[in-house]
Amino acid sequence: MRKPSVTSWLLLIAGLAVFLTAGNWQYGRALQKDQGVRDFAAALADQAPPPLAAVLTEAERSGRAYTAASVQGTLRRDEILLLDNQIQGGRTGVSVFVPLVTTSGQALLVQMGWVPWPDRRHPPAIPPLPESLGTTGLIAAPPSPGLIRDSVGQGPFPRVLMSIEPDVLAPILGLPSLSPKVFWPKSDPADGFARNWQPPGIPADKHRGYALQWFSFAIAAIILFLFLHRKKKTS
Repeated sequence: MRKPSVTSWLLLIAGLAVFLTAGNWQYGRALQKDQGVRDFAAALADQAPPPLAAVLTEAERSGRAYTAASVQGTLRRDEILLLDNQIQGGRTGVSVFVPLVTTSGQALLVQMGWVPWPDRRHPPAIPPLPESLGTTGLIAAPPSPGLIRDSVGQGPFPRVLMSIEPDVLAPILGLPSLSPKVFWPKSDPADGFARNWQPPGIPADKHRGYALQWFSFAIAAIILFLFLHRKKKTS
């Protein structure tokens, strides 16, 4: 093997650092998604969910992706929030969020479900909301805002948003605080909302596939480095 130059070593080290860091990140995300699926299954299997007040703080502190809970409280029906650009079955619509103040005084957003919005010239048809809500479901994180964030600003309700960020929405809704979690009610065909709760985002297996690709790039970089610096045979 010919002695590599300093530049060659630096390029190899930089490339390996990038490839291995990206691979480890993707693998870590796969492990997180696996844990999320386990949390989701365990929460769904809970036949006697405890009251929200008993589990909300623990759910926020533990970092568990999903926790079963029962809620009882008052819906603030005049403060409907609509998360735009939500697709179900190939149709565009909105996810409907409504603030709930529980009987114990806690406030959080209830993700009521999805409704279609086929004609943007008219507001979406939102099913009637009850004054109070008493049901079971799951505590979950709000949808990831991604790179798109908007100012909730002023305007009438229902208010169309591009992201749901409880800490930003709390003062807009006139609430001293708003849980960083949201509540997913159990499905009820009679209430008019489509609910198909599933762990969001890329599946764990896809993250593992991406990790394998990055690790393969690292191996390929080493092989290429050795090939380019092999000692040439003398005749």
